[in-house]
Amino acid sequence: MKGTIYINLDLETYVPISGRNNKSWHMDGNPVMKENFLMGGTFSHQNPNKANLNNMGKFNSYWIWNEDSFDPNNPNAAEKDILINIYEYISNLYKLEQKKIDPELNRPALICYIGVGINRFDLNYLYIRSAMYNIAPKGELFNLYGLARRLDFSETTVPFNKLEKNWFQLFPLSNAKIIEFLKVESDFEKELGTAVWGQFDKGDYKKIEERNLNEVILNYKIYSKLREKVKSRKFK
Repeated sequence: MKGTIYINLDLETYVPISGRNNKSWHMDGNPVMKENFLMGGTFSHQNPNKANLNNMGKFNSYWIWNEDSFDPNNPNAAEKDILINIYEYISNLYKLEQKKIDPELNRPALICYIGVGINRFDLNYLYIRSAMYNIAPKGELFNLYGLARRLDFSETTVPFNKLEKNWFQLFPLSNAKIIEFLKVESDFEKELGTAVWGQFDKGDYKKIEERNLNEVILNYKIYSKLREKVKSRKFK
């Protein structure tokens, strides 16, 4: 639809050793904890309805270790830099899309984020950390990250869940379950997302980048499979 931008994303965040295995409910990775930080992530604004899975084209990646301001012992300056870059990337896409809309229609362009777990984590993280650094007025940040449409595959794939015996609750799905139920071809590794913390500690940045890029490519594959299911009305 003209005036709509799809933004496929996946983030990688860091928790220092002192904050891991926190006994509080889901405090690991909490963006309000100042010692935690965003390592970076990968974004793509290809229309998923037209994405060529054999030729994925350009991806936009932002990593703190690629910034001149990066200091592994004090990553906050570099984190602020990539948050600015991400904000400008999405804002500029929005402005370009807005120009495509007939002024007589008098409506704003739409952003639709796609990914797995983005409702629960990624977009909240971007908003909170960006607000913490005063990247832009909080109202603008909320418009960009909070009010946009979201296609979170952990939720949209719930109808395809094969309910186990004596288990009748609807519940968001993990990446592994989505791949299984939609029969998505993938090299997805079942290691926990927290593995990137140890990789950062070792300076193995390349491995973090590769894992992250594969997650974004996987999002397109999931979208394609899900779209086929919906078009065919085969919800099994």
